Amino acid sequence: MSKPDLKKWTEERLTSLFTAPSDDDFHAAFDSAFAQDDHSSVVVNGEEMSRDKFKEEVKAQRAAMLKADVRFEDLKEEAAGEQSEGGTDSGPSIIKGTWTVTRSLKFRIRAAPAQIHRISTFEAKVEPVSPGSSDFRIVHLTETVENKRPPINISPIGRGGAAEAGQAKAPEEESRKDVH
Repeated sequence: MSKPDLKKWTEERLTSLFTAPSDDDFHAAFDSAFAQDDHSSVVVNGEEMSRDKFKEEVKAQRAAMLKADVRFEDLKEEAAGEQSEGGTDSGPSIIKGTWTVTRSLKFRIRAAPAQIHRISTFEAKVEPVSPGSSDFRIVHLTETVENKRPPINISPIGRGGAAEAGQAKAPEEESRKDVH
């Protein structure tokens, strides 16, 4: 059996962590992405944590979320081991890249949903569940994560209205000056 495209596999699994429509779907997505606790490790911003703690942190980031837009950039795959018996390359791989999750939240700022960008540079070691298996899991994830709020643009509104805000006067105001 041939090895799946692990860049695409990793992208789909990580995306599903934030796009799963329900908590049950999230738990299923997490379990299909990550090896069990005794076979996996996670490091986020230099802090080593258990699989379960990482799962709770991701779940907490999903709270109050209406939707998520996930974008991956610069994904690269490197073989992490030798070819298995029979010459097929079904061994572990290292997937590296950057992914950005834009979470739109339930509360609003100036009539638009509040947003938070989760920007992550990551390295994931992906291994088959058993030798020769076509079923894979992330056994090690290292992330450097930064959460950013996009700027809020508020138009200045003062006593002078649009003119005070540096905008041109309405054409009717200009025509009144010419009548005198």
